[in-house]
Amino acid sequence: MEIMQFWGEGVKGKVDLEVKAVNAYGCTSDDSIVDDDVENSSAFKEVTKSAVDGIVTIAEFSKNDENHMQWYEKNELVMEGESSCIVKVENGLGKFKGEVFAPGYITMETMGGSFPDVSYCAGVELLIRANVDYGGYRFSFGMGHADGKDHAFGYKAPFNIHVEDGFKFVHIPFSSFSDKWDDKTGDITTHCANDSRFCPTMKSLESMDVMQFWGEGTSGQVNLEIKAINAYGCNDDHGSHNNTHKGLESASTSSKENISMSVAFIALITSII
Repeated sequence: MEIMQFWGEGVKGKVDLEVKAVNAYGCTSDDSIVDDDVENSSAFKEVTKSAVDGIVTIAEFSKNDENHMQWYEKNELVMEGESSCIVKVENGLGKFKGEVFAPGYITMETMGGSFPDVSYCAGVELLIRANVDYGGYRFSFGMGHADGKDHAFGYKAPFNIHVEDGFKFVHIPFSSFSDKWDDKTGDITTHCANDSRFCPTMKSLESMDVMQFWGEGTSGQVNLEIKAINAYGCNDDHGSHNNTHKGLESASTSSKENISMSVAFIALITSII
C-alpha cells in the first residue's frame, strides 16, 4: 500500500478520532492461506471461543465436542482398492493416515451430527498438522452435484500443508469451493469465480451435512492430524448475513446463491466528536 490516510474533509467541524487498528477482512485467495504456528498462542485460545471474534466452531476432536460427530474412513474402488487409510479420533485429535495410488483416493469423513450455520462466514479454517509432505489434499462439504458428473458430490477445494512443527491454521475461502470437479482426479474443472452455478449455496452453508478430508489424485503417503474445523470471517450480527451474499445473489442467473467476499478496511473507532 505504501501510504494510508484518514481524512477530515469537505465538512466544517471539529475532528477527534482515535484509531486502535486498521485491518483487512473477508480476505480471499486462489491459494489456501497458512498462518503461523498457533498451537500455544493466546490468539488461538481467543478465536475458538465465540463468533464474536469472527470464528464459529464446526468440529473439534476433544471429549467436549458438542456436535458429537463420528468420523470414519472411506477407500476408493478404482485402482482395485490399492489406496487405503485408517481414521482415528484420540488424544483430542482426528488422525487421517494412509497411502494413495493415483488416480485413487482416500477420505476421512463425517455425516450427520449438528452442523452450525456458517452462511454468514467467509470460509473454512482448519487447524491441522502434516507429518509427511503430500500434494493431493482436498476438503469438501455438502452434497452439491453438478450436472453431468456421475460420482462427484460435494463442494471441494484443495489445500496445502507442509511438514512443520506445531499446528497451523489453513484458511480456505468459500469462493474457492466448487461442486464441478473431476471425479477421477479431484481437480476442480470449473471454479466458482468463473461460473456461479457451481458455488456453494446458502442452504449448503446453513447446514453442511457432510465433511471430508481427501487424499486424491496424487500418489503418496498421507498423514494428517486435525485439531479443529472452524468457519472464519463470520459476522456475528446474524441479521445482516443476507447482506454478505446480496451482491452475487442478484447477479446470479441460476437458482443457486453465490458466495462472494470483498476486501476492505475497518478502523476500530473509540470516539467521534
